[in-house]
Amino acid sequence: MQPDLFDSPAPAPKPRDERTAALYRDLVKLGDMLGDGMGDEPDGKWIRDEYRRVAKALGHCPPRRNRGAAIDVAVSKHLETNRCECGGLFKQTRSGSLRVFCTACCTKYRLRESKPAKAR
Repeated sequence: MQPDLFDSPAPAPKPRDERTAALYRDLVKLGDMLGDGMGDEPDGKWIRDEYRRVAKALGHCPPRRNRGAAIDVAVSKHLETNRCECGGLFKQTRSGSLRVFCTACCTKYRLRESKPAKAR
């Protein structure tokens, strides 16, 4: 019996250049389909989703920002100055969330984020 019969090596992964080349080919193909209007057809949502997924895999989309700390500071300022209509205290539902609830009546509220005015 051969000792290497059952110890077959794992298949080598594709080199990075081949993977990115395949992703670029898919991106071009999906972009052509979108350009032809196939993404606007009733069954074309998968084209847009797949295009977005491939673009993210290639790094063409900006990374998502983590603004949890800034939101927590803004909510804590709001909690210091405001109370519920029933007189109870507010508490943040979870870290990074704009939702608060009253500890007395358990009513949930969503805080709106105010954006600074644009300079004209």
